Amino acid sequence: MYDVFQTEKLIDLWLTEDIGYCDLTAQLMIDQDTMGTFHMNAREPMHVAGIDVAARVRRATQSHALCQRR
Repeated sequence: MYDVFQTEKLIDLWLTEDIGYCDLTAQLMIDQDTMGTFHMNAREPMHVAGIDVAARVRRATQSHALCQRR
């Protein structure tokens, strides 16, 4: 198990370093209603780590991302 409080602090630090308080490029280049898709296909069984942290980042950025496993 990991330290949730420390993870939250790190996510805030990473996002602040990466985009600061405003991602000007994204705001100018990408319409707010734009949607995209991403598919990942594996040839062999795999393990995916960090899903819980990815969900916390999604919440921190107020993203409307949806992950589906097929």
